[in-house]
Amino acid sequence: MPDASAFDRRRGRCLVCGELLGVEPHLIVDLPDGEHVKCRDWTKHAFPYARVLRDLRRRYKAIREAVSPEVLVRVVGLGRWLAERQRMWPEGAAETVLESGQRFDAVLPALREAGVTIR
Repeated sequence: MPDASAFDRRRGRCLVCGELLGVEPHLIVDLPDGEHVKCRDWTKHAFPYARVLRDLRRRYKAIREAVSPEVLVRVVGLGRWLAERQRMWPEGAAETVLESGQRFDAVLPALREAGVTIR
């Protein structure tokens, strides 16, 4: 097994297009290599947010009781967006993955503050 410094010297490449991973959004598949989000063949992968959507549905009552009405509107919006994206999957997969981070950032901190954790 190579020592850790070997990984520091080698920059990861996209296993699909061969370009350096760089700062473009990517997933590490085989350290240090990976796939750019836009290059990945999403037809081979299940919807990555199914567990989050399931947790939002399962914990809706607890969420409703724990957060303000404004936060609840954002949580419901996130759940609806995820459900729609799951129905469309894998159509628009790269966009879904890229946009999900922003949508989670708008909701999850308020849930954590209210003591509600979503996996």
